[in-house]
Amino acid sequence: MVRNNQSDDMTDDEYMLTAEKNYRKIKAFEKLFTPESYKAFNKTHKTGTRADYENCMNAISLLKPVGNIEERVWYLWDYENMPVPDGEEITSEDFINESQLDYEGFVPFIITFLQDDPAEAKGNIILVSGGGFHFRSNSGEAYKTYPIFLDLGYNVFILQRRIAPYSGKNSFMDLQRAIRLVRYHAEQENWGGQDMIAAVGWSGGGGTLMGAVGFCYGALTPAEEYDSDYIPDEIDMINSDLDVAIPVYGVFPSDSEELKNEPDLGTGPQIVDNPNIPAFYICQGLADEIVDPSGATELYDILM
Repeated sequence: MVRNNQSDDMTDDEYMLTAEKNYRKIKAFEKLFTPESYKAFNKTHKTGTRADYENCMNAISLLKPVGNIEERVWYLWDYENMPVPDGEEITSEDFINESQLDYEGFVPFIITFLQDDPAEAKGNIILVSGGGFHFRSNSGEAYKTYPIFLDLGYNVFILQRRIAPYSGKNSFMDLQRAIRLVRYHAEQENWGGQDMIAAVGWSGGGGTLMGAVGFCYGALTPAEEYDSDYIPDEIDMINSDLDVAIPVYGVFPSDSEELKNEPDLGTGPQIVDNPNIPAFYICQGLADEIVDPSGATELYDILM
């Protein structure tokens, strides 16, 4: 999963970037390793310089996977044919930033958590952590929630969507693709709950969810919506409608200040063009100081 990219021809800067890339990649795959080994990895890596290559590789050697990683990770796209909205240009320099979670070459993916017998599942649910469109707050959201849904009898999938420097539109396409992949596998492998394809999104994950329901639904493809150069494949032919959508403090009101600065954030009104709007469960706290709760009530009014 993580290859040793060390070369005698590497400059010091290249060593640092490679170490940092490996570290960031491991963080995205955290739940694929035993908690003890991930804790040891994190501690060992932090004992040296954050971008120290040898220290990072030594830390990686401590990791112990849970199950077959290759079977549990589904990459959404072929990197050479990964849709990016027309006019959006992402350069190598955009990824050279200590605050960036991802790295050049990152391909969004799903981590799977299936029932012992997937055919007995009540449904199939995709979790999308928040963090705006700048990071993925998995530790406080998807990682704490997936065991609950597993215990309730669902097959669960954690989406690791694209974030900055990509715009929010990319995460809409990532969720649409995730829905199609889940539906494809459910049909091919005869899973239970094929009439219950659901998604939960927190904060920016909720914005991602609303964006997918509003712009990337049904039979629409990325080529039709955002990237005219994208070449659709067989997965893009699969229906991408959700049966249930659960935005959790993730619906921005249509007149919010946030939308003026980040127009890609999901809102309620944009869903009206979708002819197959899913059932909604809307969750929001009135004391929320980040996302105005009026977005949730606005969405409720639209749906009713």
